[in-house]
Amino acid sequence: MMLERFTRKLQAYATYGRAGKQTEKFGIKHFRVLTVTTSPARCKNLIAAAAADADIRKDGRMFFFTTEEELPLAEPAKIFDKIWTMPGISERASLTGS
Repeated sequence: MMLERFTRKLQAYATYGRAGKQTEKFGIKHFRVLTVTTSPARCKNLIAAAAADADIRKDGRMFFFTTEEELPLAEPAKIFDKIWTMPGISERASLTGS
């Protein structure tokens, strides 16, 4: 997928969240968009593209990125580990905030 196309998808998620559509449709206040990539290089490129877009940057904490290596299918509980990177934030994060 080209970076421009991916960025448009993230913009759409950000717009959806700001409009509160997730509350209307699902009854939830916030949501996260998780992206799992095939390589660290691809992950860095996607994060850089997201961080470069002002519209996405406003809602950067809703977008989480990692690699298949960090989240192997054989170890699904790793989803809660500090394996996630958000645009514009250098420290890795967990989905639980701990």
